[in-house]
Amino acid sequence: MVWDTLNHGQLQRDVANLFQRHGVVVERLNCHMLGTTRTWVCTMGTREEQRQRLVHALNLQEPATIAQTDDGPLLDLMVETVGHGCLAKLGAHRATLHVYLSPQRRAAVLYYSAGQGAMFEYLSLFQPGDADNVCVQGAYAYS
Repeated sequence: MVWDTLNHGQLQRDVANLFQRHGVVVERLNCHMLGTTRTWVCTMGTREEQRQRLVHALNLQEPATIAQTDDGPLLDLMVETVGHGCLAKLGAHRATLHVYLSPQRRAAVLYYSAGQGAMFEYLSLFQPGDADNVCVQGAYAYS
């Protein structure tokens, strides 16, 4: 709780910066750190064209595509926070859930502050059915 409180504002700025760098403006961005880890979760409103732009700009892919690459273990890393991450937040919508994941760790498109070299380790986007709300989960990369 304290970790989240101390990092809440900076996390929201970092996520908003990443999306803005790729031309995506989100509505109702609400981010939180998970426990005392580097992992975070954000919920937000977004229109379909903005979501598609984000998926394309960040080179996010569906899990089946990633599982067949050398970074297959990345999928396990993203899903291991099931009790606290996006999957937990969207529990009732799992049957119609669209999931898009980073194809590799520390991809160049995950820099949220180019001048400081700051980046995220991974990013995953979960969209329930045709809803205009999505959940995004990621983790800060070690410096």
